[in-house]
Amino acid sequence: MPVSPWRHIEPNKETPPFLLPVSEGRPTLEQQLVPLQRHLSVAEVLAIVHEAKGRADSPLHTDLGVEGDASTQVLTEFLARNLGRGL
Repeated sequence: MPVSPWRHIEPNKETPPFLLPVSEGRPTLEQQLVPLQRHLSVAEVLAIVHEAKGRADSPLHTDLGVEGDASTQVLTEFLARNLGRGL
């Protein structure tokens, strides 16, 4: 049985929205996250890619939760908009 989440994405499965964060300049952005976002979108699942500018050398989670952090704001807004949508 395939375990890749990719194989389980289908329309009308009540899949919750996705926030796909990545540090700036990571190859995974174009190689993995953008194709995943497209695949989710085809299945009518909200998927937002967030590239954390200025985070090329430090992990994205380093400042997550710190006041004024742009990625924290994106996450907070995403949760506020989507909490009632299956999260």
